[in-house]
Amino acid sequence: MEHLTVDPHSHLRAAARERAGRTVARLEAGISAIEERRELVTARTIERETGLTFKTIQRNAAAYELYKAAAHTFRTRQERRPNRRRHGRANTPRPPIRDALLAYKKPHLVARLRTALQQIEALETALAVQAATCQEQHLRTILGLRVDNQRLEAQREFTGTGNH
Repeated sequence: MEHLTVDPHSHLRAAARERAGRTVARLEAGISAIEERRELVTARTIERETGLTFKTIQRNAAAYELYKAAAHTFRTRQERRPNRRRHGRANTPRPPIRDALLAYKKPHLVARLRTALQQIEALETALAVQAATCQEQHLRTILGLRVDNQRLEAQREFTGTGNH
């Protein structure tokens, strides 16, 4: 005994195909009417003529191909020019449009803040230790130089009085 698989959603698929076909037919009629009036075929003129939004046309593959074949923007592939002039600022870096940290949740930001504060504290401690070590080393160098200076002065005085 063979079991035939019956698609429980076949009626929905058939209705969707029918709607898509009606969309294509409305679009064809609308494009013809727009072209007869010698207007440019654009998304706005199509919506005004047929009531079909651009998103509706985009979702229907056949309608979108029909739109691309007739639309003014697809027929005249001109290079788009920005509306604003740059006034010599083309090479200056622009700040990011949205700060990436704004996307984080508060608990994540708090964890990052605590980590950053711990790192700052560790760096300040290391800096203080390094400063103390440097001061101690400088003091030893200064004391060593003073001892050498005293010894050289004593030697000079000793050699200087012996010759006179």
